[in-house]
Amino acid sequence: MKITLYGAAKEVGRSCVVLNDKYMLDAGLEINEEIKYPTIKDAADIDAVLLCHGHLDHSGALPLLNSQGMDCPIFATIETKKIANILLKDEFKLQKMLGKHQPYNKFNITNVMANLKYMDYGMQRQIGDINFSFIPSGHIPGSASALVDIEGKKLLYTSDINTQDTLLMAGAKNMPRADILICEATYGDRDHPPRDETENNFIKAVKNALDKGGSVIIPVFAVGRAQEIIMLLYQKLDYRVPIYLDGMADEVTRTILEEPRFIRDPATLRKAYQKVKLVKNQRRENIVKQQSVVVTTSGMMDGGPVIDYLKHTYFDKNNSILLTGYQPERCNGRLLMETGTIKLDEQVVKVKAHYEQFDFSAHAGRKELVALIKKVDPEILILNHGEENALNSLASEFKNKKVYIPAIDEPVLI
Repeated sequence: MKITLYGAAKEVGRSCVVLNDKYMLDAGLEINEEIKYPTIKDAADIDAVLLCHGHLDHSGALPLLNSQGMDCPIFATIETKKIANILLKDEFKLQKMLGKHQPYNKFNITNVMANLKYMDYGMQRQIGDINFSFIPSGHIPGSASALVDIEGKKLLYTSDINTQDTLLMAGAKNMPRADILICEATYGDRDHPPRDETENNFIKAVKNALDKGGSVIIPVFAVGRAQEIIMLLYQKLDYRVPIYLDGMADEVTRTILEEPRFIRDPATLRKAYQKVKLVKNQRRENIVKQQSVVVTTSGMMDGGPVIDYLKHTYFDKNNSILLTGYQPERCNGRLLMETGTIKLDEQVVKVKAHYEQFDFSAHAGRKELVALIKKVDPEILILNHGEENALNSLASEFKNKKVYIPAIDEPVLI
């Protein structure tokens, strides 16, 4: 058996694993100062794709691969198809607005959606010489881990996984034993604080800003994080200030509510969504002239509506910028947390507003990953989707196993 990582090898982003040069697990991109795609050269040889969730770092390369000749069935849950469709179209529109070179066209996105086949959790499918099924991964609505029977072995690919319950999602449970485990390690070197502690500290920070007369900017990922944050504000913020929801998070929230079986508490999300004010034709600078809480994309502050809000809030010490997600190297959010500065209109500016990061991760922490690996009990463990220190730290827990941390394009032969 040949297992090759064409992305997410010693890095976070552009997940893409190929089995025996024929079967692809995810096909993502990495967005930083430039877009990086998987390095696969023979896209036309791919017989099937198992798309485990819709985030661009797992789905964003599909149109490019289609333009390079990949024209095969793509299996995913219905929620993953809907979310991927929104994100792929938005990314294409954004790159066009920025005047960036487009390596594919909008018809490639249409082709990808036409090739996508629905699979519910637990459904068994066969293609070529593999059988496979999807298991809930607890990451975002519709997300899955893939269990593949190949060459007489059971292979489990976690994709992105969270085993702990959140306001939005039920954590992954009952993961099966497998001979081979390809496991993400985003947080392989550290644990998360207790979720209720994070939620309480976050609400306290929002209230502190409001008590000072300031506004609060909350950068969020459109899928998952935006919905969790508006639910939390609905449940715990008892201040009479408007809460705005801006950016793609609006469309995504409506899409999630169309398929409520993929989340824990649809009733609370629906009530929270009804309470927020949607930003349609208002000027964003006017919204923050009055005291307000703004939940907006993008979560890493590298683009989207959040940039407009930052331009009118970063210089006022009474305002707060509360980060809610993972900040990879070279993104604006990481720059803020490490240097106290952000990049606006190609200029690096010093932020006077209060800024703070909260761990609302939708990924398992180190202790959850260790427990998961012990439960699956693989003979062979392949670690991906993590920075090198996280990968090495997690690997150190399993010196009695065959552990691989492959580089890009470096095949693991079993």
